[in-house]
Amino acid sequence: CKAFPNFPRGPSAEARDKSPNSPNAKQLYHAVSLCIIASYAQMFQCLRELDKVYGFGLNLPATIATFRAGCILQGYLLGPMTKAFEENPSLPNLMDAFTKEIVAGLDDCRQILAKLTVNTAVSLPVMMASLSYINAMYTETLPYGQLVSLQRDVFGRSKGTH
Repeated sequence: CKAFPNFPRGPSAEARDKSPNSPNAKQLYHAVSLCIIASYAQMFQCLRELDKVYGFGLNLPATIATFRAGCILQGYLLGPMTKAFEENPSLPNLMDAFTKEIVAGLDDCRQILAKLTVNTAVSLPVMMASLSYINAMYTETLPYGQLVSLQRDVFGRSKGTH
């Protein structure tokens, strides 16, 4: 990048391809699958909240049925998602229906995203946000209050003191 000529770069593509830390297909598959599940879960959670506010009368299985032929949201998960909402129309979060897949792939997802960001200096904002969402949904106690307090302490310090 011309704006930051001295910014440290990740390894070259050639070096990445020869690295023993190169991602494997199974880890990539799990990472992408879990990120897709998390994205759909967030979308349906937002749709539910909008329905509460505006009273659209959404029927989530019928909504999913619109994500077919030619829709950018079509994919192999639509069938299992439809089934999940048909079996439990008040399903609190779509991820509950995919617990088995999440448990099976979460370690791979975490490992591959860590490898990719640390070893290649590749930015993965959407995948990292999806992983953060999964972590937040499966964590009983979130440390966000403590983090906000820490940020206030750091930002509130006088200039020159660290």
